[in-house]
Amino acid sequence: MYQRPTTAKKLYFDVIPKNTDEYLSHLNKWQDEELPDNPTWHIHKNNNPGYQSKINYSLILNLISVCKSNDPNVIMGLIKNYQTTFSSIELDYINRMISCGINYFNDFIQPKLKFKIPNSKELSILQNVVSEINKIDDSAEADVYQSAIFSVGKNSEFKDDIKSFFKLIYEVVFGQENGPRLGSFIKIYTKDKTVELFNSKLNV
Repeated sequence: MYQRPTTAKKLYFDVIPKNTDEYLSHLNKWQDEELPDNPTWHIHKNNNPGYQSKINYSLILNLISVCKSNDPNVIMGLIKNYQTTFSSIELDYINRMISCGINYFNDFIQPKLKFKIPNSKELSILQNVVSEINKIDDSAEADVYQSAIFSVGKNSEFKDDIKSFFKLIYEVVFGQENGPRLGSFIKIYTKDKTVELFNSKLNV
């Protein structure tokens, strides 16, 4: 909307996670951009709310999906695996995203979940992903996990189409075409639970 304000927009429920995450991304960049070029500068009338967390709506929706829980405390408990301290504004935003996310997931995502069954080549690639995740120390940062998974894709038949590589993971593991940044997801959901999740979808 900010980039092309005069262009007609199709409104549908899928825009909620996308635009929420774009909004949070702009809040994170508040200090790094020329302020008038940042749409949140206008939204908040030059009064920075101070949201610096990397937790976004899409990540929360995926946690809700794999946890199969409608209990906000369960989701918040997992988030604390990744971030242990929060400012008051971050806590408020995250709690609201969890509450709204549970409703959004139940109404719009869960009815459309469709898990892909991988063929033999795809299964081998996904097993390599699990193998690489297992090699990494539990205390590693999210970027370490992300890089390891990316490397599997670059050394596979998807080397020239990494987007399709990640789409394969999302379709098999999450039942959706899109999903979270996997490094951050692993840090929140924990390595052991992520491996268990992958294996459950690979029938290992």
